[in-house]
Amino acid sequence: MDKDTANSIHKLPEIFRVMREIITEIFKASFLSYMFFYLLENLKDGLVTNYFNLNILLWTSFITAILSILFRNGEQTVVRVSLKIWDVFLFVFFGLLIGSLVYVKLREISKLALVISPIAAVVVILISLTLLTGEDNIPDEKNN
Repeated sequence: MDKDTANSIHKLPEIFRVMREIITEIFKASFLSYMFFYLLENLKDGLVTNYFNLNILLWTSFITAILSILFRNGEQTVVRVSLKIWDVFLFVFFGLLIGSLVYVKLREISKLALVISPIAAVVVILISLTLLTGEDNIPDEKNN
């Protein structure tokens, strides 16, 4: 094996790391853009879809999510974060926003919208708190 081939092989982990970071950033940008434009489209029909096809962002998010999982390389990082009052405020705000969006979409269909929308808000708040704090009840395999 010549020297150039050996150097190329040693650079592969670095190349994969950079690719993983780029793919992850593309996923974040495309997913957040999709969610923002989807919310705008739900508020007023045709506001976004008259000018842009949201399926492009949806498929970009889907493909980059799969690629980021494939390039993950088995590493998992768990970061435990202490909650600040601002974080809780944002979770409650977005939970209420999601709950009101569910209510607006379901009020024409059923009277169950008054029951389903608060449940959706609480679920969003609880999932957000759980994901940020990293609380999990999964036992370690080493202790078993």
